[in-house]
Amino acid sequence: MVAILREDEFLAGRIDTGYLTRHDPAVLSEPVGGPEVVRTHAIAAALADEAARRGDLTVLPTVPSGWRNVVTQPQLVTYRSGETAIEVGYRFGRGGLVVSADGQPVVDVRVHGATATAVDLEVAGVRRRFAVRRIADVSYVDSAVGSTALTEVPRFGDPEAAEHTGSLRAPMPGSVLRVLAEAGSSVRKGQPLLVLEAMKMEHTVAAPADGVLTEVSASPPASRSTPARSSPSSATPPNPP
Repeated sequence: MVAILREDEFLAGRIDTGYLTRHDPAVLSEPVGGPEVVRTHAIAAALADEAARRGDLTVLPTVPSGWRNVVTQPQLVTYRSGETAIEVGYRFGRGGLVVSADGQPVVDVRVHGATATAVDLEVAGVRRRFAVRRIADVSYVDSAVGSTALTEVPRFGDPEAAEHTGSLRAPMPGSVLRVLAEAGSSVRKGQPLLVLEAMKMEHTVAAPADGVLTEVSASPPASRSTPARSSPSSATPPNPP
């Protein structure tokens, strides 16, 4: 609404039933301050999300978010606006709120109030109120300088989403003891492909289906300190007869 009231054609009185057809409200409501406003909106979204989480707590609800006896690192959250990613870091200390955006400190920040739906924030001496509405993983932030839709980026990606079709994963961290098949060989469903050692036990990785082993990327003694995202072996179904 504020953006419409500021639009030149509206100010000139050239208003008719086709006004909103000519002027998309979504375009009119884009932040007028560019990336700096988007970063401020991301800070407001992070504070609103933090307030929502604190409001749901039943244990120690009065303890500041991320509190530690010895300060280690801030709380981090990343949002995406279009193709732009903004990482917000924040920490509540004795001296107030400490905030960073994309690794750069944001100085002179004061929070006058924050709830899950509204944030009263002062940055560099300018105080504004931000309305925040969270739907699923998207925060819609509105202020006097525009509106921004911010999609929260998951802190930990889904490892299955990074897998290639037909690939296999190590069931747990361990070392490759034996490789029982080689690239190019035909395998049957359930056929052992390699043996891992983990926690003083042996674990067999077997073929999930009939196929042809196209690649073997491990050989003993190869250490795996973390669960493998890329496959130690991959199988593709054989060509039909």
